[in-house]
Amino acid sequence: MHSSIGVDNYADDPGNPIDSIYKSQYVGIRCEMFHAKKSKDRLLPHDEDDRQKVEEAIGDLARLVVDTVKDTISVNRASGAMTNVGFEQTMQWMKSEQGAEVLVSSDDSPVHKSESVEHEAWTPRVSLPTEFSEELSEPGLMAVLGQDDPEDHFDGQSIYRLGLVQKRSDSDGLVVVSPVSDGLSVNGIDVLEVGIGIQLNNANSVRTDFPS
Repeated sequence: MHSSIGVDNYADDPGNPIDSIYKSQYVGIRCEMFHAKKSKDRLLPHDEDDRQKVEEAIGDLARLVVDTVKDTISVNRASGAMTNVGFEQTMQWMKSEQGAEVLVSSDDSPVHKSESVEHEAWTPRVSLPTEFSEELSEPGLMAVLGQDDPEDHFDGQSIYRLGLVQKRSDSDGLVVVSPVSDGLSVNGIDVLEVGIGIQLNNANSVRTDFPS
C-alpha cells in the first residue's frame, strides 16, 4: 500500500509513515476517545481543542481511505469547494457596521423557509443592537451577537423565534430563522444575548462535524 499510493503524504513523519499514522490515528485519536482514562491522555467531546484535533484527524483519515480505494470502487474526492477565505469574503456584510441585525419574536407558530421580515410571525418583533463577534467566529464560521435589556421590550412574554437579517439599501433580507421550541422566558434576565452564526458546509466534502 505504501508504494502504490504513497502514504508518507498523510503521515506526520514521512520517514516512517506506517508507524506515524498508527500513532496519530489509532493511539492518538481512537484510544484517547474510546479508552479514555483520567490517568492517561484523553479526548473529551465538549472540549473545543479536542474536537478540533479529532476533526482534523477525520479529514486526514478520510482522504487516505478514499485514495486507497478509489481505483477499486471508482470513488473520487469532491472536485471543488469554497474555501474559508472565500466564505469570509462572501459574508463580509456580517462584519460591516449596521450590516446585520438580530431579531427576536414571541410568535410560536411553526418556522417556514419562505419567511421574510414582513411575515406576520415577525410582527411585532424586537431588534437587538448587533455587532460582529470575533469570539464566536472561527475559520468557516461567521457569527454576530445581539444584546439588549429584555425588560425594555417584553412584557412577561417568552421568546420563540430568533432571526438574522442582512441590512440592504433596497430591502432587508431575513437569512436565518431559528425556533426556540420550548420558549425562552426573559423574566429576571438583566441582559439578553443572542449569538447567531452561519457556517460553511461544502456538500461534497468529507464530513468532520458530528453532534455529541
